[in-house]
Amino acid sequence: PRTGASTTGPRGVTLVAESVDQLNGLSAAIMVMGDARGRALIDGSAGLGGLIASRDGPVWISERLRARFVKAE
Repeated sequence: PRTGASTTGPRGVTLVAESVDQLNGLSAAIMVMGDARGRALIDGSAGLGGLIASRDGPVWISERLRARFVKAE
């Protein structure tokens, strides 16, 4: 980000929280810090849920975000 070059971290990050104040700039930070540190940050932040789409393919979904999904009938 400082150089203007693309990050080598995840391809995409989606976050959910009770307050938008928790999310300000956090997606971009996770894109820079990478998958593992981003997962740890999401899991360690109260009330924060997220999805990280890794550059090499896998998609990780936090338990907090997974708990918000409702199975369609």
